[in-house]
Amino acid sequence: MSRRRVLAEFGEHRERYRVTGIAIDRNKPHLIHSCGADKTIVTFDLKQARRSQHFTQQEGGFCGLVQSTQGEQEIITADTAGCVKVWDGDVRQDAPIAMLV
Repeated sequence: MSRRRVLAEFGEHRERYRVTGIAIDRNKPHLIHSCGADKTIVTFDLKQARRSQHFTQQEGGFCGLVQSTQGEQEIITADTAGCVKVWDGDVRQDAPIAMLV
């Protein structure tokens, strides 16, 4: 029988809002990207057991996120304001590099 145990717990998204998307980084699998209805994108570093990036957008909670499999492997999000946004693959900037409304 396999045993499972919690190694780390992250509570970065606001409690009353749900997490709407999660993705393991394709280039650095120790990084986990998440987005939520609280309008935030958070990147967790599992090696360091801490948040490595965090930012909040002004309008529209996030509905989901994926990471591109080609090119710079950007993060792509959709939000409740009706926008699809493309973010730098390392999510270093708090503004998208492209947006489709």
